[in-house]
Amino acid sequence: MAGDLAMLVIVFLALIGPGSGGRGTPEVGDRLPSAEQSRRILKIHNDLRRLQDAADMEYMEWSQSLAEISQDTATKCIFRSGNSGQEQIMSQNMAVLSSTTNITEMTSAVTWWYDDTYDVNTRYCKEPARCNQHLQLIWASTNEVGCAYSICDTLANAETNETSDNVTLFVCTYHLGLSTSGDSPRPFVPGPACSQCRSGADWCDMIEPRGLCRRMYEQTTTTTTTRIQY
Repeated sequence: MAGDLAMLVIVFLALIGPGSGGRGTPEVGDRLPSAEQSRRILKIHNDLRRLQDAADMEYMEWSQSLAEISQDTATKCIFRSGNSGQEQIMSQNMAVLSSTTNITEMTSAVTWWYDDTYDVNTRYCKEPARCNQHLQLIWASTNEVGCAYSICDTLANAETNETSDNVTLFVCTYHLGLSTSGDSPRPFVPGPACSQCRSGADWCDMIEPRGLCRRMYEQTTTTTTTRIQY
């Protein structure tokens, strides 16, 4: 897995290309979250995933490789509301925060992405522009996340062509990414917690209110992935 992810990182970085010169201040403004910030960002992701009536929802791990991809994206200081990236391999959520951003703003951004915009039962999207952000958080097969941010002198909105000065672009990158093929995606299989964990999810991480499918792994770290638990 680590080797495969490392290769994906190389391919993804090659595709997104170098940063846009002059939009941010990479030497000063780019940040990877601290270990404590990473723990809290990861926790809010898994807490929100536990709220779903899902039979196959996987536990997310923290990936430093994905955090570095997020950092590279944030450096460009270009905001897109929808997911971008290689569908079914990696995708991203973005949020614009204040220039003095802190961990509370970061976790609030994750909660904002989650805010009820998609009815899983009817597959009705209340706010189409935000649906993919919401779906990514509750996409059952997503099992890794890594986030970062950049303090931007000027942020460009790729969809409105507007700009904002002295703000922070917060980015989270996910693996596996959601698939937006089809008109009515189903992010998870409804049912009792952990009753339909996919192959490789060997046990249930039972924390209230619901358990998450969690893969067994060796208690080691690699150069590409850092495991953070809570």
